[in-house]
Amino acid sequence: MHLKALFSQSHITRLFKDAPIQVKDLRKYFSQEWDRRGGPTSIKKILMGHSLKGDVDLMHYNYQSEEDLKSIYDKVMETGSE
Repeated sequence: MHLKALFSQSHITRLFKDAPIQVKDLRKYFSQEWDRRGGPTSIKKILMGHSLKGDVDLMHYNYQSEEDLKSIYDKVMETGSE
């Protein structure tokens, strides 16, 4: 069984209700750090769940499997596979 989302919107809203940061702050940090490390913008769009509508290259020519995405993420963010 594959999940559509790791956490539901209501779950995240509850968790961050009184937090000093918001999810958008985490997304902004990830986006900036990805760019600082020279990660491809196309992969960032996929990882962040941005709409690929209107991006012909991403929709039709730049297919990335989950394994490909993990490999690229690990390389850009310099994480090890544990």
